[in-house]
Amino acid sequence: MTEYREELSPIVGYDGQILFGDAAERAAAEWLAALTRRRFAVEFSPPSSSGIAFRMEPGRFAEIASFMAMNRNGLQIMFHPRTERGRNEEALICTYYGGPRASTLVENSNRPVSWHFHIYFPSAEIAKAHWLHDMIARRFRVAIYPVEDGAGGPHPMPNLEVQVSCDELPRILPWLALNRQGLSVHVHPRSADFIADHVDWPLWLGTPVRLIEAELDGMRPPGADEGLEHVNGAPREPPSPDKRFPPTA
Repeated sequence: MTEYREELSPIVGYDGQILFGDAAERAAAEWLAALTRRRFAVEFSPPSSSGIAFRMEPGRFAEIASFMAMNRNGLQIMFHPRTERGRNEEALICTYYGGPRASTLVENSNRPVSWHFHIYFPSAEIAKAHWLHDMIARRFRVAIYPVEDGAGGPHPMPNLEVQVSCDELPRILPWLALNRQGLSVHVHPRSADFIADHVDWPLWLGTPVRLIEAELDGMRPPGADEGLEHVNGAPREPPSPDKRFPPTA
């Protein structure tokens, strides 16, 4: 059986950049930088010809990154963790490029009440999904689904689904960025806007994968905390092998 190495190097900070391509996007990027600076005291550099760089401390990364993603107005944002060994280029956290552009830049009033992680894997790499399932179940207080080899709904590939509370997000997000074993991870909020949660506001670990957006139309938005009553026991205790969950998106 293939052995996968767990990366446990602590993250000491994040390097980021808000990217833009024209004058309108630059204005949106400057607005987002100013909004984030006021709310979280994040340090931003002066704009270059294509983006605005920033650095942030690790403690509030999950909160700040999700806030920026939900206010990005179609811009792409990239985050690279820095460990004690230096900047980790493989542990990329990013957003889509493109999406709706607001005519008036106003802070998004939606707030996540929980999160979904979808870890995409090719069938030939299902062993990675099984390893991640076991590690996540042992390390974190989450609701985790069995590994199943099959695509469905808006997801174009098989995926391991994990339901995560807002309290647990700051713990699992950095760990999975370092330990996703090259797989792409869709990290979307559960808020009042079901479609935007999936398409416009997610964070991605690794390379984004295009969802089958038509499959989202007409789906019943589940309760934002649905499934979280099935959270595992204490960290490092594996879930029952026959534990099943209702299908969600």
